[in-house]
Amino acid sequence: MGSIGYPPSPAGSHDEPLGERFVFEGPKRYLENGLSVLVVGGGPGGLLTTLECWRKGSKVTLVDRASGPHDGSNLYGPASCQFNDLERQVGRIGPHVGFMQNRRNFFFMLLRQLDQYKISIIWRKRVSEYYEDEKRNVGGVLFDNGERTEANVIVAAGRGLHLSVMVSGDFVRMGPVKALIHTTPKDTLVHWKLRWRDLNTDRTSPDGRIVQVGDSCYLFLPASGNGATQALKDATSLATCLHIGGKGNARVATKIHNRLRYERVSCSQLTFILDTQQHHFADWSKIAARPSLVRTRFPEWMFKHDPEAYAISKYAETFMNVVSNGEIPLMNTNYLPEAIPISLGKWRI
Repeated sequence: MGSIGYPPSPAGSHDEPLGERFVFEGPKRYLENGLSVLVVGGGPGGLLTTLECWRKGSKVTLVDRASGPHDGSNLYGPASCQFNDLERQVGRIGPHVGFMQNRRNFFFMLLRQLDQYKISIIWRKRVSEYYEDEKRNVGGVLFDNGERTEANVIVAAGRGLHLSVMVSGDFVRMGPVKALIHTTPKDTLVHWKLRWRDLNTDRTSPDGRIVQVGDSCYLFLPASGNGATQALKDATSLATCLHIGGKGNARVATKIHNRLRYERVSCSQLTFILDTQQHHFADWSKIAARPSLVRTRFPEWMFKHDPEAYAISKYAETFMNVVSNGEIPLMNTNYLPEAIPISLGKWRI
């Protein structure tokens, strides 16, 4: 087992004790509820899921396949310096509006919180298989070294095709991909476009002991600037549902969380895909007359959403929807009112 250690401070010092730079007046923790949670993946979604489940009284373990936290260097690869380009100089006139926060600093802030509450990350743990045992009321993971770890709830916050097989009953085989690659002419560029696909409505395992969050469940285009934000809302909603459901109803609570987020995330994804299309296929003559056409949309229903309050207010209604297998309807109100759901999760905005 490895702990997170002390991440670098914003000033860059690796030796400065955390307590000398940061004041921790953390949230009050709820009473322990006897629920064990295993989080796989140490990205923003996985870190906040760990913190929120701990705050709600669960016993949480976090594992990640990396050897340690990423320091944020070379995240996008090397690039030419653009600081003194004319358009960059114009952008520096006037006060800076920091609407986008530094991801590295935010990531280390979450790590410091884990360290403050003595929650360890077990590094170098690569998951090769997910499973659940209905009789023993546990889910589990098998690591590539043959070891196993089990908990009442497994939260998959990392990427993995083996997990998609677990949560999806309709797995499409990819075919002879290796043969296709070997027969592709050399020096050929393959343009693999990111396209809209209807989301899978079920992102939990059949019995609900395994649940996906964040990029493991749904991807956002980089241009959206919203992927990590949605993962954080995911983490808060899931922890709240598990807290209300408790150990006895944990597997139902994961399904409740899944149904609360599905419509909202579908609309969010499609909104940013439409934004990207608007940017890539722009009619500049129209934009010159009306610059707002090229804006990236962040509507109020998206950024003002309180996932904790919403999960509390909708838990009972969604519980009835889940246990009745959909016979008792659920009316979500956490997404774009003008979005019209058609059959099987197809959307029109």
